Amino acid sequence: MGNHQRAWLCGWHAVWETLRVGRWLPTEVRMAIESLDADRAEELQTLTRELDIPCHDCSASELEQLLNRRDHQGCAARMPDFPYSDWEKVLTDLTESESACVLVLDRIQDPHNFGAILRSAEIFGVAAVVVPEREQSGVNAQVVRSSAGAVNHLPLVQMPSLVDAVKQLQQAGFRAVAGSEKATCAPANEQLTGRIVLVVGNEGVGPSAELMECCDSLVAIPQSGQVDSLNVAVAAGILLYEVARQRSDSTSPQNAAPRSS
Repeated sequence: MGNHQRAWLCGWHAVWETLRVGRWLPTEVRMAIESLDADRAEELQTLTRELDIPCHDCSASELEQLLNRRDHQGCAARMPDFPYSDWEKVLTDLTESESACVLVLDRIQDPHNFGAILRSAEIFGVAAVVVPEREQSGVNAQVVRSSAGAVNHLPLVQMPSLVDAVKQLQQAGFRAVAGSEKATCAPANEQLTGRIVLVVGNEGVGPSAELMECCDSLVAIPQSGQVDSLNVAVAAGILLYEVARQRSDSTSPQNAAPRSS
């Protein structure tokens, strides 16, 4: 998918959710009326009018040509650069909770993996996600679709140094745990309650050595099959589930971490 296609978000639910939440607003919306039912078309028109976003009618074939795909569901939104959250504000919010889980992603380069991880993070109650500025998939249309809209609800921070971010979190009382094939401890045997930073690394090489060195402990998901390793999005989902499982009896609603925008 070229840069032009990545700038356009398509699919009725993806476009509608992005407009409804209002965190990351498109610069324009295009609709093929013949491909939308009347109620959905009216909802998009109402939202774009309320948000003062240009909304242009076009044909389904024009949308297909614009997007180079047929599954546009009758609408598309041109997206600007993603508005990452402010680190200092997120860090302040995180310190107000005794049981926040922060997910640090080290160089996740496939947008489908990135989106799938964000989807799991939102579902399992992650308070914030931190990614590096370099060698990391950006937030684009593929990520939005793979995340099922989770990017609209998660504080997502870009940092020049993940090591510095982890160290700042440790100074604020967080324990850092990294997933690594080199580890001997299973996630179920590691305490994952309280303030936790969960580090998940690159699809091919895992977290960097420098990042693992600054972590308090390493965990590995037990495996018994013949395949070398799990897909990174699957592994992240398993680790996040284990965090949620351990917290289910020990985390009260009043201790849940607030999410900043």
